[in-house]
Amino acid sequence: MIKSIVCFKWVADEEEIRSNFNPQSLQNAKYKISDNDRNAIEEAMSIKEQLDGSVMAITVASDRRCIKDALSRGPEGIYYINAPEAIELEPSVTSSILASALKDIPYDLIFCGVGSNDFYAQQVGPELAEKLGIPCLTYVSELQVNEEKGEVIAKRRLNNEVEIVTAQLPLLITVLPDINEARIPGLSDILGAGQKTVIDIDCRDLQGDFQPALHTTSIAASNMERKCLKLSSDQQDLRKVVNELLRIVNH
Repeated sequence: MIKSIVCFKWVADEEEIRSNFNPQSLQNAKYKISDNDRNAIEEAMSIKEQLDGSVMAITVASDRRCIKDALSRGPEGIYYINAPEAIELEPSVTSSILASALKDIPYDLIFCGVGSNDFYAQQVGPELAEKLGIPCLTYVSELQVNEEKGEVIAKRRLNNEVEIVTAQLPLLITVLPDINEARIPGLSDILGAGQKTVIDIDCRDLQGDFQPALHTTSIAASNMERKCLKLSSDQQDLRKVVNELLRIVNH
C-alpha cells in the first residue's frame, strides 16, 4: 500500500483580483486551491486507485474553507496547519513548517504542484525534500510506481528535452499541469467531504527554524497607460501610422 501526502496552497483566484494599485487590496478576492496543486491531488488519487493505499492532504493556511475543497477532491483526511500569516509566508518558512509537521508521519510519496499560482517560486517542494532528507523529482509530467521494487519511474519535462528518471521510495515529486486533468468534485463529493478526518495543528506548537530567508518589501500591480491617438484621414497622418507600424514590426 502506497501512503501518499499531498501539499497544497490556498491562493487568491487571479481571475477575480481587481487591482486599484493598492498592494493590500485582496479583501474582495475569491480563493481557491492553486491549479498545479489540484494536479498533485489528482495524481496522488490516481496512484491510490491503481495500487490501493491512502492519500492525506496537508496545508499551511489561515482559511478553513480550503478544507472542504481539498477533501472533496478525494483525500481521506487533511492535516490543517493553522498559521495566521500563511498567505504571506515565503517558501523557506512554509517548507520548514511542513517538514516539522511531517517528521513523525509515515509516507511513501509526497506530492506538490510545481509552483503556486500567486508567486510561482517553485521552491517549497525541493526545500521540503531537503529538510526531510529524501530524494526530489521536479517537473514530472508522467509517473509510474512499482510497489514491489519500491521505486518510481518518472518523466521530467525540461526546456528542450524529456528526462526519464528512476528513484527509490520515499521521495517527493513536483508535478506539471499536463500530468493529468484534475477532477471536478460532484455534489456527493462535496457533501462527503464534511465527514472526513481533519487533524488540526497549531503552527505555534511546531519546532524548527521558521525565520524567513527572504524579505519581500512590496508587491504592486504594474501600471499600464493606454494612449488614445486621434488621427485625421489626410495623407500626412496616414503616413505617420504606416511608419509607426513598420517601426514596431521591424523591432
